[in-house]
Amino acid sequence: MWPWLMIAVGVLLVVGGLVARHRMMRDYRAQLAEVGAKEQPSDEAASQSMPLLLPEATPTPEATPTPEATPTPEATPTPEGQPTSAGQPEPAAAMPFPDRPASHRLTPPPMLRARSSDVPLLDWLRHYSDGNAWSGVIQSIADRISGDQMLQPWFGTMDRPTLQRHVMSLVMELTGEGLTVGTVRRLADAHVNFVAAGGDHVTEPVWDKLHATFANALREHLVPERAVLALDDTLAPLKTFIVTRPPS
Repeated sequence: MWPWLMIAVGVLLVVGGLVARHRMMRDYRAQLAEVGAKEQPSDEAASQSMPLLLPEATPTPEATPTPEATPTPEATPTPEGQPTSAGQPEPAAAMPFPDRPASHRLTPPPMLRARSSDVPLLDWLRHYSDGNAWSGVIQSIADRISGDQMLQPWFGTMDRPTLQRHVMSLVMELTGEGLTVGTVRRLADAHVNFVAAGGDHVTEPVWDKLHATFANALREHLVPERAVLALDDTLAPLKTFIVTRPPS
């Protein structure tokens, strides 16, 4: 009797262990699937890859047919040889710096002295400043932008995580690498598309507000003034292609 009882108990223990292991593996796979779903970016988030200073494009209203189509005047050549016609949109702006590769650096990042060597502002914020200045600057810029009524036409539709990603992307590039031809082309092209879709131009006052937002966030986290002022030189080529000035 006892041997058979021991065998039965052993079988039950083995079966119970297999069942428990199956449940554990099932729960583990379910947890992996749940984490993967949370980390997987949505199509909408993946499509929003524009850096800071680029307004989000807004959809244009659908065209409505007119009661009677009227012919447009024939195109006439301009002195430069580009045809234009009445009612047609202005031609797109020429590509910035067409004779240079996208990787070409136009202006260096702000530099600071740290431990007997000059380092980019990005390295100073991450490794040599007091406290967590890098993340503090990002948070401060995002706070200032989201709370400014003048900047609402460009950033008012962004949620907080998207805005912070935009801020981090551009600040990391400008303070670590400087301004490249590729960055100017990307931002200028996005600005042209935004305006063509009915968005507002970036005017001189808007640019000054954005620049002050960046500079004051750096000052708030004790970045030396010489690096803050050097930001003007870093951004100068971008301003030429982004800011829309009124006709003289």
